[in-house]
Amino acid sequence: EQGRRLIVRNGHLPAREILTGAGPLEVRQPRVRDRSPDSEQRVRFSPGVLPPYLRRSRSLDELIPRL
Repeated sequence: EQGRRLIVRNGHLPAREILTGAGPLEVRQPRVRDRSPDSEQRVRFSPGVLPPYLRRSRSLDELIPRL
């Protein structure tokens, strides 16, 4: 549309800390803004590596009940 990109980066979400077997890890997830005029065709960014609301790695969750 008019020579502009419809999907653009929009900074990062606030950093969050994830507990892993190697210790805490700070992660910053990028924000994406879709400026498509049709709301049904808009792209919603969801990373495959970092699920929403993750605070501990799966390996750590499996280890905790054994302690």
